[in-house]
Amino acid sequence: MTRKTKLLILTSSLVVAGSGAITAATILGVKLSRNDTAGVEYSTIAPTKIIDHEKPLTDEEILANKTKKEEEKPVEETPAPPVEETPVIEEEPVAPEPEPEKEPEPEPPAPEPEPTPEPEPVPPVPTPPVEEPPVAEKEPEPAAPSTPIGSGTQNVKPTTAELLRRLKDNGESAQLSKDFVTKGGVGTNSRRLGKNSSVSQPDKFDYESLSAGSQDSAVVLSTLIRNGVTLDNLPTLDEAVSMKDLNSLKENSLRWTGSKVLNFNGQDLNDMLKEFNESLNVQLPLDTVSPTRYSLTDVVALANKDKNGQELTNIEKIIKDRINTYLAKHKPNGMTSIQDVKLKESFSANEISDLEKGLVPSSMNIDATLGAVWSARSAFVNDVLFRTTQQNMNRYLSIESNWERTFDSIMNLDFAAWKGEATNSGYSKSEAIPIPGYENIARLYEYKNLRDQNNPREYRYIVELLRSDLLKEGKTINTLMNEVEKIVRSKNSSWNKNETGLMLAIRNINQSTVKNVEAVVEFMPNTIKSLTMFYNSNNPKGIHALIKNTNFDTKTNTLRELNLYTDTDRNIDDKNTAVERISTLTRIDPRVYQRVNPGAYDYKYNSIFLTMAISKPEPRNVISDTMRYVYVTAKDRREFQGYFGGAGAYPINWDFRDANMFEFNNVNIPSISNFSKFEKVTFSQIKDKTLFYDFRNLVIDNSDRVRYEIGIPSYGMFYADTAVADRDNRSEWATDPNGVTLKVVGTSKRGVAADIRTINNTANASWQYIRHLDFTPTVNKSTGETITNDFTEDIVRRTTWAPLITTIKINGKTLVAGTDFSVSAS
Repeated sequence: MTRKTKLLILTSSLVVAGSGAITAATILGVKLSRNDTAGVEYSTIAPTKIIDHEKPLTDEEILANKTKKEEEKPVEETPAPPVEETPVIEEEPVAPEPEPEKEPEPEPPAPEPEPTPEPEPVPPVPTPPVEEPPVAEKEPEPAAPSTPIGSGTQNVKPTTAELLRRLKDNGESAQLSKDFVTKGGVGTNSRRLGKNSSVSQPDKFDYESLSAGSQDSAVVLSTLIRNGVTLDNLPTLDEAVSMKDLNSLKENSLRWTGSKVLNFNGQDLNDMLKEFNESLNVQLPLDTVSPTRYSLTDVVALANKDKNGQELTNIEKIIKDRINTYLAKHKPNGMTSIQDVKLKESFSANEISDLEKGLVPSSMNIDATLGAVWSARSAFVNDVLFRTTQQNMNRYLSIESNWERTFDSIMNLDFAAWKGEATNSGYSKSEAIPIPGYENIARLYEYKNLRDQNNPREYRYIVELLRSDLLKEGKTINTLMNEVEKIVRSKNSSWNKNETGLMLAIRNINQSTVKNVEAVVEFMPNTIKSLTMFYNSNNPKGIHALIKNTNFDTKTNTLRELNLYTDTDRNIDDKNTAVERISTLTRIDPRVYQRVNPGAYDYKYNSIFLTMAISKPEPRNVISDTMRYVYVTAKDRREFQGYFGGAGAYPINWDFRDANMFEFNNVNIPSISNFSKFEKVTFSQIKDKTLFYDFRNLVIDNSDRVRYEIGIPSYGMFYADTAVADRDNRSEWATDPNGVTLKVVGTSKRGVAADIRTINNTANASWQYIRHLDFTPTVNKSTGETITNDFTEDIVRRTTWAPLITTIKINGKTLVAGTDFSVSAS
């Protein structure tokens, strides 16, 4: 049995899918899996409407078990303990704008004179990093878009009437389908679909939306892209028009926005009712197998035939029994048998609302409600398929395809479109070319353009690095590339190292080789235009080295393409991704992607990053700008959109373990749509069970920006390579061998009351670690300075602390929870 996955579009316009949990039922890009013997399996993550679907096989084919093995199509839709430094206490930053509003807070009681205790020696407090201009930079402004066919001048927005006149179809859409057999498109209520030649028992549903020559095919979309059409320069409808006008426009001439675009008259609704009854495939929503190749009209006719005592065919008997079994079990609208099935006679208000947005259903439910699978009318482009085609065309080895590459294509470094797409695009691959002196380390491949195999200017070259650990004793990535350049120049005098360059594919990245890979990436020359890394480690230092490579910057010398593939020991289709982690490499410093052009994304194979990271100690203004890059500047990059992707999806976990950070205060978190709190924030390792928390320069308090639920260990603040407190009994917490002490260093200008809130927020979010507080003075061993705070024993005793705090040190005393101070309920 073969399984395929198809890229689709959902019809809603907003998504929040931070860590894989959908908190709003609106996603723009999603997958649909197909089981060749059972038909369509709708994605469980898509409760809303999806554009297009692969049709199931006929019942004859299922019964006869004549499933055909089609050529596999690509699918859509992701340490070593760091050397820790002494905790950094930063100098006071310039207060960023806007400064968060402060909550009204009561004045703390006036401190009483207290005897100064003997200062406790602590590790020296180092000088903080010098604030430098932010590294995170905005991406270059895109070039002015080309004018799409029929869209008119970009600088003058036409009226709706003028736009309709310019986009009226005069046969152009049919011309793009060439000689392929199609249905739908201009003048109809459905997208143009191409004939599915693999169906042995043709019927009225045997059309496939991605077949060559259809509206969403790579043939059509690549033609539009070559003619300068982009998603940004496609016009939109700003007001509703008649159904006749909208259906007369060229296919793929508008961008769908989700707003109302149609005004219906009574005849429009009647026409759609008749068409939907006759042409939509009936689905049983809660069944696992597509039940029919019948429309609702067909089902009613079958019921009448059975009621009249006419003899049924074998297939008709199976369909009747299947529907009767379903209705007896689920009883939608009180129906219990096929005799109860009626034609659709009207539309609900919600259905009319969706129809007014320019959407049409692709299926009908047995109870005459419209199905969950919808598509935009033919005038609108399919955003997801268009973008996938565009990204494939922008690869280092360009492919005109709206599928993503298969596991075999990725592992074998093959770049050619699926033959069924009829684009004849991509490259043929040569046998391995030996590299003298590096035979056991790397090999070279030459790729010829399938459309222009005799043009050496179109040749591409990939260096496959197999053994990075053998780059030693004078052999480096640069000496390897020098040898490769000699070979390429001897074979192809037209090759240009600056324009065409090379692709580097690094194999076998694991815990034992990541240090070698780090050196390769940090020092590779900018002759490398495309980088592919096969990762089987959760240590991101190999790819983080790109940030340190001076041959690549964030403006002009960027990588054309970066592919990070993980877990390559086993085909993704052999995994149960519902329970198995898709990506071993789970965190990334987003500044890597400032040095990489946005590109194609191979769903399930590319690393899926739910966690952003900072790879080295940085000033807080740099971290602020990095967050802005992720959530504002580059928010549309697929790498920053979690499992499901789509507009509005964003990462909600951060990892600061390599940045020598123990809190992330004074970081300006930008405004993020539908954002409440981060779910998991990881800091550096706590040494000697003491967390030094510097309050002196605290301006922006982010201690309340992390979700926590005491007793649920998947949320909150975490500390890398730090043991959690393991005593469950409250009476034993004071002696817990792993309990961490939060050491208060100084007092912020906000005052003691505000610092108490910060301490409690931190202790609550760090409930798996923190059990003790320490308000005694701190000594900086480097300077000998004694750092005090404004807390008094009276303030400590009268404050209600976080529920898991068991002891507090102050004035040479150790206060005990429940006896000397109170804690809140957990």
